[in-house]
Amino acid sequence: TVFISVSLLAQAKLPSPRNLSMKSINMKHSLYWDPVFIAHENVTYSVQFQGEYESTYKVKLWNDVDGCQSILSLWCNMTEEIASNVQYKIRVRAELGDQVSDWANLSKPFLRNASLLTPPTIKFKTAGPPLILDIENFGPYFLFYLFYWKKGKEEEVVSKKMNRQVTSFHLEKVEEGYEYCAQVIAYAIPIQRNSSKSSTVCAAVQVSGLSSFTIALISFFGIVIGLVLLCALMYILFRLMNYSCCPQGEIPETLVIIYYWLHPNLTQQ
Repeated sequence: TVFISVSLLAQAKLPSPRNLSMKSINMKHSLYWDPVFIAHENVTYSVQFQGEYESTYKVKLWNDVDGCQSILSLWCNMTEEIASNVQYKIRVRAELGDQVSDWANLSKPFLRNASLLTPPTIKFKTAGPPLILDIENFGPYFLFYLFYWKKGKEEEVVSKKMNRQVTSFHLEKVEEGYEYCAQVIAYAIPIQRNSSKSSTVCAAVQVSGLSSFTIALISFFGIVIGLVLLCALMYILFRLMNYSCCPQGEIPETLVIIYYWLHPNLTQQ
């Protein structure tokens, strides 16, 4: 931390931030620095970067990092700016009113290929069937390789390459009452590197009371019976209305009973 008294501001230049460092984990890149401390004052900071092309052909051209101009925080997310596998020069300066410090440069250019890749956290979402595995979301630059097996039969591993940004997987052809285990590897597409394997998680597939076929069969017959009863009721009401409005002969005894049941205030002749 750099200390400076307010009385010396007119005589001394604003100090530059110190101890710049980059932290890059799972393709998320952030710059950190120590604060410039001035009593009772809010010092702000601005960050710029320079790609390999600018460093070679346009040395004086630096780009502002959007979202990291005149900020109070002591770190800057540079994930969007560092979008290629080239070296980036990065610098930050302190600001206080009209005063600005000299630029402080990162000690060496940053290359995103050096990003630390950690194994993803995984867990079974349901005990099935189906058995669903949830994978930690690492963002748009990753896809995952899944390995799963029936516990006790580790030699029969099933491997799956998941599509980009897919973080949920239904384990196929699992048997009820058995326990299954899984591991996942994260693969960073832009830098063509993968993490180590995740920890192993296991879950037993629950035994359902009824099979899906039985449930579907019961539902089908329930719908059919309901439709039959509805049609019968509509037919009776239609016949009743027909005889009530436009009688053509003697009303059947059954309809008479239903009619007077629906109209209890009337007296049967």
